[in-house]
Amino acid sequence: MAKKKITGEDGKEYTIKEKKPFYKRWWFIALIVIIILGLIGSGGDEEDTAQEAEDAEATEQVAEDEESEETTEPSNEIVLGEPIELGDYTIAVQDYSLGADYEGNDALIIEYDWANNSEDAVAPFMTFIFKGFQDNVETGDVFMVEGVDLETGQKEVRPEGQVEGAQTVVGIDDLSQPLELELTESFSIDDNSYITETDLSTIE
Repeated sequence: MAKKKITGEDGKEYTIKEKKPFYKRWWFIALIVIIILGLIGSGGDEEDTAQEAEDAEATEQVAEDEESEETTEPSNEIVLGEPIELGDYTIAVQDYSLGADYEGNDALIIEYDWANNSEDAVAPFMTFIFKGFQDNVETGDVFMVEGVDLETGQKEVRPEGQVEGAQTVVGIDDLSQPLELELTESFSIDDNSYITETDLSTIE
């Protein structure tokens, strides 16, 4: 506190202590500091809460995107009429029928459409491989199946060209057993394969 000398009415000098104004007192300053720190801390909490909400929303969006990607992933099943991308080529299996080769061996006749999306001319039959499996064992080969015309699939097709109604065959060892048909791209380092299981009793 500051000291001040004053002269009284009796002519004597007196020393008095002046009180500081309240806004200069330590307790008031401390109170202001506490209030300011509280406001800063409260603002930080709000920012943290907002950041947490943003992070949670971003995480949820990523999960939704991943789920969407999973549901839109292409199927590896051969579906009649559905195009399949095999590298630079597109093939669509259109129909199945039964036949037999000149030795009497049963065969599955596969009718397909094919398109060349590459930059080179190529024959369709050179770009893919069909295999048949029964009881997890590859079926036998068949040759010269009656009624099958392999010529369409053996013609050279230029870039952007396509053929329809081409045919190929796979062997059948047992007509009473389902046949698993596997389609892969020829000369590819990718291990992508397309599969379907066929009940041969439903095919004419």
